[in-house]
Amino acid sequence: MITNTNTSMKKIMIIDGGPRKGMNTAQMVEAFIEGAKFASDDIEVKHVRLYDLDAYRGCMSCMAFNTYQMKDYSRYEFAENTPAEKQAYKDEHWSQDLQKARDAGRRMAEKIIK
Repeated sequence: MITNTNTSMKKIMIIDGGPRKGMNTAQMVEAFIEGAKFASDDIEVKHVRLYDLDAYRGCMSCMAFNTYQMKDYSRYEFAENTPAEKQAYKDEHWSQDLQKARDAGRRMAEKIIK
């Protein structure tokens, strides 16, 4: 646990734009917070998914029902990865990605307290 030794506290607000609770984006936000606690214990997180914005929800129903909308499909290549391939990639990279989020939080915090 990082402890804050800074006497002039600053408030930090983080916007979690992830559509699902506890999933990848939420885990990245938590790692970022760990790093940001270097500068402030006053950290507020706003979760976009809690607001009725009638926006992307990450439910993938558009893919399931073939209603995914794009202006020009020729610009995109849809690669299918098996669940095992996705898990292998995550197993290999996730801890490094979380550390990058912690480092980003720390760098941001260092700029705040300067």
